[in-house]
Amino acid sequence: MLGKNVKTIKKREKMDNLRSAILDQLRSNGDIVTPTFYDAVMGFYHAVNWNQRWLQFLLASHVVVLILMLWTRKRFEIQVGIFSFICVCGLLAQPLNGYLKDRWTQFADQDYFDENGLFISIVFSGPLLVIGFIQVISLLVHSSTLMIEAKRAQLKHRMAAMKKKKQK
Repeated sequence: MLGKNVKTIKKREKMDNLRSAILDQLRSNGDIVTPTFYDAVMGFYHAVNWNQRWLQFLLASHVVVLILMLWTRKRFEIQVGIFSFICVCGLLAQPLNGYLKDRWTQFADQDYFDENGLFISIVFSGPLLVIGFIQVISLLVHSSTLMIEAKRAQLKHRMAAMKKKKQK
């Protein structure tokens, strides 16, 4: 396992050196083109080995949290628990990144965990942020529906009271 990781690191260093040489050559010729957002996303996508079990488990856990959030969207107590879980996971992302940076050889085939936490932000915190946003929108829709129902009930009560007053 360790030999495989050393080979991977050496390959990565060679690729980084090659990339730097190519970019230097392009810059000196004035031929370099700034990559688009799509190019950056596709570069990230192709740089990650998505066949690793831990990444598949991580993405599956995000899907489970999303399904659970949508399935229980009308149960406020459960929604508070899910939102709290998302917030705690977001707070733990930076310490988790540091912990995983020291132990990446035990579960991954390359070091994804940089000092800035870009990878964990995109793959771990990003989906949780999207789920939290969907949850907030869902709660706002549910709250507005409840407010409309309460106002209708209030108007019906007023109308009934006015009819009673007229009958007297």
